Amino acid sequence: MRGPALLLASSLALAATGCEHRFETYVAELDGALEGVTTSMRGRAIVLLSRESDRTEITLSVSGSSSVITGAYIRRAPRGQTGPPVYTLWETGQGAFDNENALLRVWDERIPPGGVAFDQTMLSELRAGNLYVNVQTRARPSGEVRGQVLPE
Repeated sequence: MRGPALLLASSLALAATGCEHRFETYVAELDGALEGVTTSMRGRAIVLLSRESDRTEITLSVSGSSSVITGAYIRRAPRGQTGPPVYTLWETGQGAFDNENALLRVWDERIPPGGVAFDQTMLSELRAGNLYVNVQTRARPSGEVRGQVLPE
């Protein structure tokens, strides 16, 4: 009996102090349509924005890839336009990423190699829908699938 009572008391104390774990959630459904290609490859990225809006946790998974993946990036541009990479999700040599191995990355205030820090500018771009995920393959080096990062 003591366990459930203690758990209830702890839960009530956390609720009273406002310690809720809420995130803003964004999703990118990746396919070849915005890259202008016909492909069986698909993907999904989920971007969780921290309650403090100072970092994101990003998961990316793909399926149906028949070519070796050579890179995955978050790029900055509105839907239908091409933009520069602002965050590298994966490049060759960074471990497994394929149909069977998903990614988990944290994008925060640290400036990543070849990218930019997750700061107020990137927060604004995320909320405006001006970021997209692009996955490149050996068969399509400019991108096989793409998906705009939008609020869930």
